[in-house]
Amino acid sequence: MAANFNTLPPLTNLSESPIIYNLQDGTSDVNNDSYQMVLDLKVYQGDVTTDEPATPQFTLNKFPVRHWSDLYSTANFDVSNIINSFMTSSLVDEYENALESTQFWFRAEAYSKWKVGGAYVTSSHWTSGQRLALPGYNLWGENELLYSGSGAAQFEDYVTRWPILSCVPTNVSQSISTLDNPIYFSTYNKANAPYDIPAYYRIKSSAGFIVDRVAESNPFSNSYHTVTQYLITTDELASASLADWIEIEALDSSLNTLGTPLHYEIDCQKKYTPVSIIFKNRYGGFDNFEFSLVSRQSFDVQTKNYKSNALQSDEAVYNRYYGEQIYYTEGGETLTVNSDFVDESMNDFFKQLMASDEIYWVLNGDMSDPGIYADLQPLTLLSKNLQFKKEEVDKLIQYQFVFKYGTPYKLTL
Repeated sequence: MAANFNTLPPLTNLSESPIIYNLQDGTSDVNNDSYQMVLDLKVYQGDVTTDEPATPQFTLNKFPVRHWSDLYSTANFDVSNIINSFMTSSLVDEYENALESTQFWFRAEAYSKWKVGGAYVTSSHWTSGQRLALPGYNLWGENELLYSGSGAAQFEDYVTRWPILSCVPTNVSQSISTLDNPIYFSTYNKANAPYDIPAYYRIKSSAGFIVDRVAESNPFSNSYHTVTQYLITTDELASASLADWIEIEALDSSLNTLGTPLHYEIDCQKKYTPVSIIFKNRYGGFDNFEFSLVSRQSFDVQTKNYKSNALQSDEAVYNRYYGEQIYYTEGGETLTVNSDFVDESMNDFFKQLMASDEIYWVLNGDMSDPGIYADLQPLTLLSKNLQFKKEEVDKLIQYQFVFKYGTPYKLTL
């Protein structure tokens, strides 16, 4: 025997939450000199079988622990930080470089090692099945029972609007006051269970049908999951110019609706220029939100000075006095936005905006551009805290956020 798997991660994991392998060993090997449990890890993209690396990229070692009443020695290996380090692509990368997906496969091998005659020997290896990692985090699911064949909720079970990866509460409709910007949405296409494969993502409005998005098919052999980013272009939205609402729904091959549609109410309020923000949510997908009340842009400059020498010649002449000199300047721009009145159930949605590592301001773009169909201004959130309101206390709920442009006005290398 050897160190073997006791519990495994779920089949689909969010890389910013713990991804834990639990190893155990109930043999007398644990009494050997310098006994350790070992986990070899492979992380890769592409076909689940043919693109798997021949050798592991990472090897983790741990000394086990054992409770006095337990027959087994155990060790937990959390591999989330390693896998999450691979999740470096941005929304712009996904559209401009046509990435296959932001998902990564991973597989682990378990064994034990100890010293004999001053050198390490290893036991036989036990190999787990492949698992999948997506960018994102799960607020509470990481505390569920670890997956061991049954008993733990799978990814689609805790996505509220599965297979559309939106975190807008199902009882809330978003409001938009302009169709001048594209609408982005993300989906989860699961290809190893035919009954739940989305065939279409249909976009419709109260004024009629807009467009179908054919769900991404399985590009590789074997089971495959992917997060896919879609958008409704402004040209397509033009057909809904007289509509009262727009809705995005997932359909199976029999045109039955899957999950809960994403609903946008079109509000003609245009007193202020609306600001459309998209951000990566907890599922690794992208959510839209329009801040329709007043927004302000500001510009600030930071300088660094030095005290110049007042004596500019060999003679003590003071008419060339320069005082302080500027040797470095840097400009920064900020954007302050205000939401319209929102439902209290949107509080968690705004928490995810504050925790997001990828936020964009969607600007009007050239729709003939074959790239990402809009100018995306990267933003960094400056609002570090927010007091969330309750309807029974505050009655009307509005929020304000301050962002800094991710691209500085003056580039300094």
